[in-house]
Amino acid sequence: MDDRRVAAAQRPDAETPQEHEQHHHHQQQQQQQQQQQQHHVQPGMQNEEQGQEQPAVNVNRQGRGDLHPDSDSSDNNDDNLPAGTQTRADSKVVDHATAFSEDEQDDGHHVLPDTKMDGASGSEEDDILPFEFDEQGDIETRALLGPMIANARARLLPRRGGPTHSQQPGWMCNRLSSVLNRCTTRRLVMIGMAVLCLVLIVAVPVAVVRKRSVGEPGPSEAPSEAPSEAPSDEILSCDDYDSRTRFQQDHVKTAFSVSACCCPEVSNLRAITTDLSLSLSERELLLGHITSISGQIYGRNGALETLDFGDLRTLEHGVDLSHNSLTMVDFLQVERIGNIFLDRNAIHLLDFGNLKAVDGSVDLSDNKLRRWPASNLEVIDGLLNLDGNELQSFELGKLRRIRGDLVLGNNNIEDLYLDSDGEPGVVIEGGLYASNNRLRRVRFGRLSSIQSLALRDNSLQSIDFGQLTQIGGLPKWPRNTDRSWSFWYGFLDVSSNNLTSIAFGSIRLVNGSVNVGDNRLTSIDFGELTCIGGDFSASRNQLTALDFGRIQSIGGLVDLKHNALTSVHFGEMNVLDVRLQFNPLSNITFRSGTKVDFGLWLSKNQLTSLRIGGLASTTGAIDLMDNDLTFLDLGELTHVGRLELGGNLLTSIHLGDLQSVGSNGNGVVSMNYNPVTKISFNSLPRIAYGLEITNTDVSRLHIDGVSVISGSLRLSENKLSSLDLGTLTMVEGDVDLSWNKLTESWHGNLAHIGGFLSLENNDLTSFDLGITNLFVGDGIDLESNSLTHFSFGKMDTCTSLYLDSNKLTVLDFGRVTNLETVSARHNQLTRLEIGAVTTLKEVYLDNNQLGKLHLDGQKGFMTELSAKSNRLTSVTFGDVTRIDSLSLDNNFISRIHLPSVPSHSWRTVSLMNNSLTQISFTAPTTDVKLNLANNAFTAIRLENIDSADFLNLNGNQLTEVDFGNMSTAHSVVLNENAISSVTFGALTSINFLSINENTMSSLTLNGSCVHVGYKLNILDNGQLITVDVRGLSDAGQVIISRNPSLRNVSFASSSTSTSIKTALRMVGNAQLTSIDLAGLAEIEGYIDVRSSPRLQSVNCRGLGSCICHDSGTATVNCPLRCHHHECKDLDDDLV
Repeated sequence: MDDRRVAAAQRPDAETPQEHEQHHHHQQQQQQQQQQQQHHVQPGMQNEEQGQEQPAVNVNRQGRGDLHPDSDSSDNNDDNLPAGTQTRADSKVVDHATAFSEDEQDDGHHVLPDTKMDGASGSEEDDILPFEFDEQGDIETRALLGPMIANARARLLPRRGGPTHSQQPGWMCNRLSSVLNRCTTRRLVMIGMAVLCLVLIVAVPVAVVRKRSVGEPGPSEAPSEAPSEAPSDEILSCDDYDSRTRFQQDHVKTAFSVSACCCPEVSNLRAITTDLSLSLSERELLLGHITSISGQIYGRNGALETLDFGDLRTLEHGVDLSHNSLTMVDFLQVERIGNIFLDRNAIHLLDFGNLKAVDGSVDLSDNKLRRWPASNLEVIDGLLNLDGNELQSFELGKLRRIRGDLVLGNNNIEDLYLDSDGEPGVVIEGGLYASNNRLRRVRFGRLSSIQSLALRDNSLQSIDFGQLTQIGGLPKWPRNTDRSWSFWYGFLDVSSNNLTSIAFGSIRLVNGSVNVGDNRLTSIDFGELTCIGGDFSASRNQLTALDFGRIQSIGGLVDLKHNALTSVHFGEMNVLDVRLQFNPLSNITFRSGTKVDFGLWLSKNQLTSLRIGGLASTTGAIDLMDNDLTFLDLGELTHVGRLELGGNLLTSIHLGDLQSVGSNGNGVVSMNYNPVTKISFNSLPRIAYGLEITNTDVSRLHIDGVSVISGSLRLSENKLSSLDLGTLTMVEGDVDLSWNKLTESWHGNLAHIGGFLSLENNDLTSFDLGITNLFVGDGIDLESNSLTHFSFGKMDTCTSLYLDSNKLTVLDFGRVTNLETVSARHNQLTRLEIGAVTTLKEVYLDNNQLGKLHLDGQKGFMTELSAKSNRLTSVTFGDVTRIDSLSLDNNFISRIHLPSVPSHSWRTVSLMNNSLTQISFTAPTTDVKLNLANNAFTAIRLENIDSADFLNLNGNQLTEVDFGNMSTAHSVVLNENAISSVTFGALTSINFLSINENTMSSLTLNGSCVHVGYKLNILDNGQLITVDVRGLSDAGQVIISRNPSLRNVSFASSSTSTSIKTALRMVGNAQLTSIDLAGLAEIEGYIDVRSSPRLQSVNCRGLGSCICHDSGTATVNCPLRCHHHECKDLDDDLV
């Protein structure tokens, strides 16, 4: 019997309308129950010939029961078919009732495996009856054949619930015998026909199933309406109604791609040519019948909670579902897959199913895995990343090759076993990263090489490297490997553990760095190790001695700081950089001729004596600072980049065979903070950068054996009274002898100083460069000596000279022509001879006894001239056209003429505390700061000053001020004068104007409409009676206060209206009786007229501001009285 007859036999053709309605209602209830039981019920398979559905094969996926706790493995015990076998070539097994399309669920013709026929009694005999008979009387035959057929179907289509009553052993024989005893001939014939139908029902499908189980295709059948295959460019968009409708109506089985997944049409597909991408809000991905996806599944940063691979066999480019909410993943029947990116989920159960190889990387980092699942997985063609899980142990199982890194960091692993169950053992082509675990034991098994090994921050007390012979080398990049996960290859890091000893065993090469620091090591056995390509660090251990054994080369620094080392033997190797600080070393040995490229650092030890044997040279430093050395033997050392000996107890230093210090302008011998009195260089012709001996109590020093110092000689801050430079003839840099006690000649054979000579703070009384014939290329500093005589002699080049705080009375520049800076403050100078100098830029002559100053011969402009606190009565500037800063305060000058040109304005002119009555500028000057306080001016007209940044005329005898052509001024101070009139002239803008403590009786602000941006102060003028501010156009704040004789204040004007932004304050004027505000147009702040007891009334003229006044003062045309907090205290903000 063919499938169409079976389907027809299942339809209740003889039902009454009532029975049919009951049957249809019962089917709908069964379908709703199935939709609520996801992952537990197998829906029927669609018959593509008739568009109807056959009962599905419910395949139990053996070996994955941990992911399906409700499944019953006993189903397979009664089923002769292997798991995963299918009964039709186009039938696929799915796990959800949602695989039915809506039209299939509504047609009323489906009979599910667990659905009883309408009219059945529900007894064991009447479980399922696929035929309808014409004769009502054949009840016994019906009772016989119904269970027989049900038993046959149950054997072909086993259900999850276990064996039915018809599948129990012996039931069929007992039932058949009972019926035959009662059968008539007619009934036997009918029974025979039924048995024949039974044979056809069972034999044909079983044959088909067995044929397909060995890989052969089933019989081809011609459906009445065969579904169409999609073209290669057909795209299923789950958020597009038209796209979904087209796939549903045309029964499309292959999609080019799927976007915005998911929708019911996806589970009806068989293949996807490229990618499947998920909607960000999708919580469930059910792949149903799909067997092949040639691209990838992509759904990063989504809300996915459930993933069911269904019938999927091939996922060529892998799955990328990083950063979702998955908790369980079972790869089911997947046999081929690319990258697996499932990081940043919440996965705690994982089953690789049938997978034996992954054609890319596996990233499961930041999940909740507690164990690595046992599986058939043998090869990962990229990295395996399990960082940030909850693993407590790790074994590779059958996994024998990882072609990238194995990342296990940030777990809780205590035992790590790196070997495969099979032969020849595991191969890890990348590195192992297992830091930040709880490792107590690592077993390397048969592993012979690895790219990098990171085991820091664990609890290892010992480590056996097994058969490892090499760490590092060129990484081998497999195809599809995500290289962004690769770390720097070649290092070994077991730092921050509890190791007390370590043996490198058979390891011969570490391509990168080795770090065994921060342990409790008392011994290190380098075994067969001969080469370390990077740094070696064993700092912060408990090592007392160290022998580098067979090691021939270390490519980076050797860091042995913070141990208890007393001796170190470097064996046969050359090293780049050695750090041995903070050890109690007394002996260090190299093989003869050893070179150290970057340096040997031995500072902050407890060395009292040191012999450096075998070391021939180092281009870097030998740092022996801050020890207790009284003896030093450099042995065979001939070249050093820098020699640091500061902070020891050396009294004499013999540098043996040392032939050169430094190269390329960089090399210093530093002996600071030692009581050294003698330094001997046997055959050292040149020190490349410098010699330093500072901060000692040495009074006498002899330097012998060196003729040239390419850098600087620094002997400052000692107590030197005698200095013998021996054969030294040239210092190409600076010579610093400051802060000593030198009183006599010190230069010996020294004839050339290329830089600066500093002799400040010594006890020199005379300095004559004519006697010494010493050449100084830059400048000379002789400050704070006891000089009474100074002479340049024949020297004709010197750019700067500092002679402050000496006892000089005459200063003569002699033949020098290029002097730019001279400072001779705090001397006793009465005469200055500039001579041939024409280049002076800065001259400082403060606190001397000069009576005149003539800059004859000077040209152009100067940066600064300061001659404060002298006895100057006249100053001439020669051909100087501008001085940026001129300070001549505290002298006796009565008049001064300042030469200038329009393009070179003076910036600061300070002439305070002189006797000036006249000042003039020869050309217009802008933005000048002019301080003329405390002079003898009675009247002043500021001509040729276009603008002033600051103008101070405080403390003169001025009665009137005329601003001439000045247009703007930032701050003007006219305090402590006798001013009665101020004529603004062209002045239109002042930011701050102060007219305080004058002796005038009246004050009128005349001229143009002046803008005072910040404040106008008229305070504490004892004789002032009237104030007329008609020349004021607007101001930020006007304060006319504390004027004891003031009676009248007037803003009246027929042509000008005044505007005040902040406040008008007229407080504390004891005699004030009248205020005329007629000229005020606006006050944005408040009016304050308090503490003026004679003021009877105020006419505000309709101004809108509130007013602060005493209770006895009447107001006319004024607004309301200000609140108390708006009126400030009398002394607040007056100045």
